Amino acid sequence: MITTGGHTYEGSWENGEKNGRGKKTSSNGEVYEGHWKNGKRDGYGVLNDAHGQEIHSGFWKDDCFIRDFSKLTPEFKQTNKALFR
Repeated sequence: MITTGGHTYEGSWENGEKNGRGKKTSSNGEVYEGHWKNGKRDGYGVLNDAHGQEIHSGFWKDDCFIRDFSKLTPEFKQTNKALFR
């Protein structure tokens, strides 16, 4: 577990960045659990508020929640093809 600036992260690392599956708890109590790429939320994940209520559940790209699937790149779809079956 790594703690910085009131945030904690438990999960996979690669080249000093969050990569793979992990869980980040922010200083405000929000919890994101899901996939990371180059230190950013990327892939499937769930964000809950400090009370455990779901804020977003679904796909993330470059740390942003994807509401419009037409914006997903072919590379992203290929990398996550198991999720699109």
